[in-house]
Amino acid sequence: MTEIERQFRERCTHVGERFQISNPQFVLNKGLIFIGDDVEISGSSDIMFSNIETKQPEFRVGDQTFIASGCSFHIARSVTIGKQGRISSGVRLRDFDGHPVDAIARRTKPTPPEGIGAIRIGNDVWIGNDALVLKGVTIGDRSVVAAMAVVACDVPPDTLVAGNPARVVRGLNGRSISAPRPLPEIAAVADRVKRVVAEQARIAPADVDLKRWVDSYKIDSLQLLLLRETFEAELGLRFSDSTWVSFSSFEQVVECCEALTRPFVAPRAAPELEKPRPAILRDGALYVDIEIGIPLTGRNHLAEGPLLQVLGDLRWTHINRISGVPVTRILDDEGEQLYPTFVYAELYFPEQRPMAAYRLGDRFQAECHLRRYGTTVLDGLLYLLPPTGDGEFNTDPYVEAPRARLTNVFVRQHNGAEWMRKSRPADRAFERIAALDEPPDSLELVRTASRDGKFSSPPTDFTRMTGHPARIRHKLIPDRDLNAAGLIYFAHYPVFLDIAEREALRTAEVALPEDMIDLRTVVHRQSAYLSNAGAHDTLLIEVEPWIHNPIRVEDPSSLRLWINFRMYRESDERLMMVSTVEKRIYGRQ
Repeated sequence: MTEIERQFRERCTHVGERFQISNPQFVLNKGLIFIGDDVEISGSSDIMFSNIETKQPEFRVGDQTFIASGCSFHIARSVTIGKQGRISSGVRLRDFDGHPVDAIARRTKPTPPEGIGAIRIGNDVWIGNDALVLKGVTIGDRSVVAAMAVVACDVPPDTLVAGNPARVVRGLNGRSISAPRPLPEIAAVADRVKRVVAEQARIAPADVDLKRWVDSYKIDSLQLLLLRETFEAELGLRFSDSTWVSFSSFEQVVECCEALTRPFVAPRAAPELEKPRPAILRDGALYVDIEIGIPLTGRNHLAEGPLLQVLGDLRWTHINRISGVPVTRILDDEGEQLYPTFVYAELYFPEQRPMAAYRLGDRFQAECHLRRYGTTVLDGLLYLLPPTGDGEFNTDPYVEAPRARLTNVFVRQHNGAEWMRKSRPADRAFERIAALDEPPDSLELVRTASRDGKFSSPPTDFTRMTGHPARIRHKLIPDRDLNAAGLIYFAHYPVFLDIAEREALRTAEVALPEDMIDLRTVVHRQSAYLSNAGAHDTLLIEVEPWIHNPIRVEDPSSLRLWINFRMYRESDERLMMVSTVEKRIYGRQ
């Protein structure tokens, strides 16, 4: 148990099993805190009790709920969050007003009883970033509160609400909602239009002249768009583009409402995706959802470098979750900073569904395993499984599912980035990671690849594309290529190889056209990480490419590539990396 967790538990009345907390929480005044099983609190949040009504206000969090960083809970009576909740960053739950509404009473009196009301959040509720939930609100099961919404009234189950004040947008999980409100009385429209214009122009409603248009009030193009949407929401109408651009006065907006009797109908929404869940540690394995967003993509959709960055970060998370020691605080017996550097990385994708087959919006369920040999070597597989229909993790790894194998050793820097010395962490907490009886075979694979300059040779039906290895120079750019430790991050190595590979394929004796080079994608790669380089060094990358069935160049999907790499640093030609990759041509430009 970490010191942060111990201190928080001391403030709680009850904490369930498998509780996870990563940062200190600010708890003010006395109150009762009840935490269920498998709850995770990520980052720092405020829990502030007010004793204006009771000496023991209550804060309850149900099983398997996740609370992100920067949240604020102001509690005078009680705030209850149900099971499987998702409370996003910056959410505020406040069950009392803080001051009386009456101006005279505010000078001397605290919040009156009518200004206090318990907040109840149901099960499976997701509250979006920076939303505010006010006193007395009950949010029904499985509902969603959109980001930055202000919720002042109850939310029925299976409902999406948004806005300030929050209003029903649509039903969820098959629930239908009531028809849109009827068109308001035309006599009230003018006052509403004046109020909306006044808010955008920052003037009093009485100062709005309906015979004028937006240019009289210095309303810019963005404000004009917001003005239109606010009118539509306020009046329960939808203006067509042609109607909107025809207006030259706000009086015409009011007059138009007599003709517009069609209620606002929201456009068909895209299917709602379940929010990716936070990492869960179960029986020593780490489970986490991965959605392919823009940061994970490259020229051919899912990209190798960004994927390795995510998988590397999952390895750090896994180490921390089991040992309780943040990666940035791993020290050896002499108090020197250690780095769990990667020495072996292997990526496998099915032949018929290579890396580029995974597109923007696709999802994985990552199942990560971790073992140690002694306290110096870490090794484990990470399976990238397809999401299951019922939302549960599939713990039976598919034989043909994409997967990665990563092996780490602990090192400390010696003479900057140029030399690393193997070491072991002093903290015995690393012994909580399950042990291997024998060293992982990946260590022997690395030794053999270092000796032979390759992991393997291509099959006999592959044709060599160059008479001798192409040697490509790559000057390191410190502001782009290094991490916070001053080292080349392991996920960047394959990117350097791809840059050199492209040049070699363009200029090979059996050269490939540029548009075909753009379509190459990884099926299988093995990499041995042997050394690092200084910030101002230059890399020398040897590329040996082979091609399968080069006669059928007119059929790009039939092409297979096999490439061996050796990477050196120019300063002393020390071998830094050996890699073997199998690629295929996939997709269309």
